[in-house]
Amino acid sequence: MLTPHGPVRGSSVPLLGWGEAYIIYGPGDDTTHVFGEGAGMVAYNPGWNITLFGGEGSGGLTNATSNYNSTTGAFTWEFYNPSPSARANFSFATVPSRGFAVLFGGLTNLSNQRTDNQTWLYWFGNQSWQQVIGGRAPPARASAAFAVNDSGHTALLEGGWSPRTAIGNSSATVFWNDTWQLNLTTLRWSELSPSSAPPAMAGSGMVWDSYAQRYDLFGGCAVLCSNTLWSFSGHPGNWGRISTSGPAPSPRASSAFAWDGVDSIALLFGGFAWAGAQASPFGDTFAYDPAAARWTALNLANNPGARFDAPSTFAQYPGCTGLNVVGGSPSLMAPPTNASVLEAITAPTTNCFPDLYTGLGGPPPPSCSVNGTAVDLEVRNRLTGAGIPNATVQVTGHCLERKVVTNSEGFANFSAPSPDTVNFTTSPSGYHPGNLTSLIAPNITNRLNLYLSPLPALRARTYGIDLNGVPNPLYNVSVFAGTSVLLGRSNAAGFLNVSDLASPTGSLLLHGLLTNHSASQANITVPYTGYAYANLTVHARCRGRDDRPRHRGGDRHHRPARPREPAYPPVRDRRERQLLRCDPSRGELLRWGERRRVRSWRDLRPRVPPVEEPDRPRPFAHRAVRGEPERATPRREHGRTHRRRERCGRRGPPSDDEQRGLGELHGPPAARANPGNGHRNGVSG
Repeated sequence: MLTPHGPVRGSSVPLLGWGEAYIIYGPGDDTTHVFGEGAGMVAYNPGWNITLFGGEGSGGLTNATSNYNSTTGAFTWEFYNPSPSARANFSFATVPSRGFAVLFGGLTNLSNQRTDNQTWLYWFGNQSWQQVIGGRAPPARASAAFAVNDSGHTALLEGGWSPRTAIGNSSATVFWNDTWQLNLTTLRWSELSPSSAPPAMAGSGMVWDSYAQRYDLFGGCAVLCSNTLWSFSGHPGNWGRISTSGPAPSPRASSAFAWDGVDSIALLFGGFAWAGAQASPFGDTFAYDPAAARWTALNLANNPGARFDAPSTFAQYPGCTGLNVVGGSPSLMAPPTNASVLEAITAPTTNCFPDLYTGLGGPPPPSCSVNGTAVDLEVRNRLTGAGIPNATVQVTGHCLERKVVTNSEGFANFSAPSPDTVNFTTSPSGYHPGNLTSLIAPNITNRLNLYLSPLPALRARTYGIDLNGVPNPLYNVSVFAGTSVLLGRSNAAGFLNVSDLASPTGSLLLHGLLTNHSASQANITVPYTGYAYANLTVHARCRGRDDRPRHRGGDRHHRPARPREPAYPPVRDRRERQLLRCDPSRGELLRWGERRRVRSWRDLRPRVPPVEEPDRPRPFAHRAVRGEPERATPRREHGRTHRRRERCGRRGPPSDDEQRGLGELHGPPAARANPGNGHRNGVSG
């Protein structure tokens, strides 16, 4: 881990806010190639000039160069010759002290996903392009991190990816983690060999940190995305992780990442992370202060909207300093209708970014003067990118107020007067409320995307531990949020899925309840969106007569408690007594009548059916000879013993008759073949 170094100063992030400028297109403008995804933007402060190049719009790749004049608010597109070919996701940075910007690589063909490794210079003075020819260059790639040392001597390139790299007779996707340096005097590349390096990723952002005198690199994605902050410094130079504090941005790539030289902080906006096979965009803003090595989340209104691969640059003009962002991924659907600048807030709040209009179109038309402008609105799930059907959207503008409902694919098409600033708000079931403010511009079809974050979902798994200590998925377990809100019951597989967990973000205590089982609880953290997981385990318990509450010193008449007669053989512990009162194979209570009869271990064995014995001499038959009635039962002592055994549930050892019956059932074949051999008196027949 590296510790920030450099001059000591107070650690603070200024009060910032997003200003917005609307873009008005003329009737003859080609709006299918402007401000596209993966376009590049650089600022040349001495000339009060911002230059954009390339990108992918709804019409594909372009090699148009756009120059913005901050004094008039107008921008124009030019197709220079020579110039780089049409491309996107290239590396682009300004060399202020030398009056030019450096461009490297990029995606040059959408059909075969080819990239190149050309190096170009754009001269701000005469607005022309020049290709750097000769010498060794890094392998072809796109989405590589690139920054310029403000001393004007070197530039650094790291990472990137090649969707199709030739390897022998085939091709493969390659993510790079090599580091290259460009000498800005000789314009020659050289590969560096640091002892450590960030993982191979694309879409990382890099700035020259003039406070700590080093390169700072953030984020990037390959199969997984990262939010680690790395630094490159020293001679010949090495990479190291930076230990930070504060709420860091979530893992992402393709963010707008720029250095604010006025406040000596780095600013970050937007980006994307993988949501399955889809890219889920972000619309949040962060500031990193190297003096304190701390991230600060800037919860700002009027942000440009969720996007990635947006052209951006930090510009500094007299009276206007901030991070400029325009276009990006939304331009694949429609040309952008607004540009934004993250600037310091003063009192009263000002917007130093004037409204834009094209040089061909002239000044914008009066408000709401053009009727019937087409608007295509799509409401999408931020995590999956899928359209949200049947969402009611409230549309409010200066000249329009109505409600529209999305169709089965999440689209709503309508017409509106323009130009007009319109606010869209919706809160469909299962999603957090969302809103979007945009300009309805004339002369184009306004295609807008409103992304909504789904409510957090719960995926709970319920297990049961039976009396033998074996865990199994358990169904019909009632799961409560807190102590009173029933979320549902687990299914036959032991799962409970709650698609919209309407609970505040933070800690939540879950309870699991099932009859004849102990209660269980689990503490989970509810996210703003996404999944929360929980496991609830309940233990089976058996409640018989031994589990009922008793008076410790006797009954309610204060008579001494009669000592319990031990079972035969004696029960060693409470768990064994519970097993006697439960069916171990099912882990459930027996019926009450069966439970009363289970008094000892012997009653759990299979019942022995009664044995029909052959005739034998009756022991009291001599009484009939003397005229006395024959007794139907044995003598008194035998009868008392027999009745005690019946009343007490066979508590004593087996009688001789039982022994004889068991012998006939389980004895050797010879004994079973001749029942008379097992009789005590040896008489048969």
